[in-house]
Amino acid sequence: MKKRVLSLVLGVLMSITFISCGSTSSSPSDSKSESSSSESTASGDTIPIGVISPSSGALSDYGIAVNNAIALAIDEINASGGVLGKQIKATYLDDKHDSAEAVNCYNKLKGDKVVAVIGSVASADTSAIASVAAKDGKLILTPTSTNDAITGLGNSIFRACYTDSHQGEIMATFASKNLKAKTAGILYNTTDEYSTGLKDSFESAGKNSGLEITTTEGYGNGDVDFNTQLTKIASLNPDVLFVPDYYGTDTLIASQARAAGYTGPILGADGWDGVIEATDSGSMEALNNCFFSNHYSSDDTSEKVQNFIKAYKDKYDGKTPNALAALAYDSTYMVKEALEKAGATDDASIVKAMTGMTYEGVTGNIALDENRNPKKGAAIIEIKDGKYTWNSTVE
Repeated sequence: MKKRVLSLVLGVLMSITFISCGSTSSSPSDSKSESSSSESTASGDTIPIGVISPSSGALSDYGIAVNNAIALAIDEINASGGVLGKQIKATYLDDKHDSAEAVNCYNKLKGDKVVAVIGSVASADTSAIASVAAKDGKLILTPTSTNDAITGLGNSIFRACYTDSHQGEIMATFASKNLKAKTAGILYNTTDEYSTGLKDSFESAGKNSGLEITTTEGYGNGDVDFNTQLTKIASLNPDVLFVPDYYGTDTLIASQARAAGYTGPILGADGWDGVIEATDSGSMEALNNCFFSNHYSSDDTSEKVQNFIKAYKDKYDGKTPNALAALAYDSTYMVKEALEKAGATDDASIVKAMTGMTYEGVTGNIALDENRNPKKGAAIIEIKDGKYTWNSTVE
């Protein structure tokens, strides 16, 4: 995993300008506007946008992939003439997967008078940003934050990904219909918005589909020993085990679950994307018979998907883009489309143009509903012998 992260970091540094939230580096704009800090401006020949993601810390694999994909999309857009006769210029800020730092990043971008912000990655960090940005009317488009409550924080908050309630329901449906499961256990992070939201939706959907939840066990941030919980779960032997967390924790739980004697299917959500890369070769067998919902599959043979994958690989040393990269790529083009439709760069015009948008992207048809959430299906990814494989698509 360290080699993978280093390669991705080098790719980002070669292709984009990266600025820490606490840095005194200049904004991407070539000149300053005379307007107030609450107004977005396009200065000279550029339109400034901001990107907030965790390019360091526990979710750095995700943040770097998001940054890479946005940089790729901006390169393509600018090479095709830009937007409104101007080139897009992005400032990339690292929130370190810390909510307070995420707000600092937003405030810096607001001061830089960006016209829109793409970010952040984790739901807790995006929630913190949205709580502030909604008061400003600033367009926030999160590529990847799935917690249901986020877009309800304000009319200028949008997402390109589906919600936790949707993917929790999808995984409960997959368990009962595809895997014919009758019982399920849940092991989740009680202190994380993403994990608790998915637990709640899976639990609720499971009841509606006849899936009995036989045990629900919890843990906290930073925990690495799950043997007590998993020993109990293994003794009950549910047909499936739902583990809604991020890849770094998922790999630990999968390995410890197998060691505790649980051999059934382990299910997860999009936070599992990256779990193979986070798993040592000696522990890879533990990931067999694991399934998770995701926003796209690199096995998709459509021209749009394969063109994106080729362009990403060509730019970033042959790396296959994960689903978060695909969502970030789509998000960048959604901002482009909103700017073109608005014909202006002020906050109100861009937000109005984004409202109700339908965009056919790499991750499918993104049709924003009245709550600024997309209606879309999910790919079910199965892990087999150290590889991600497409299993099915659930609407």
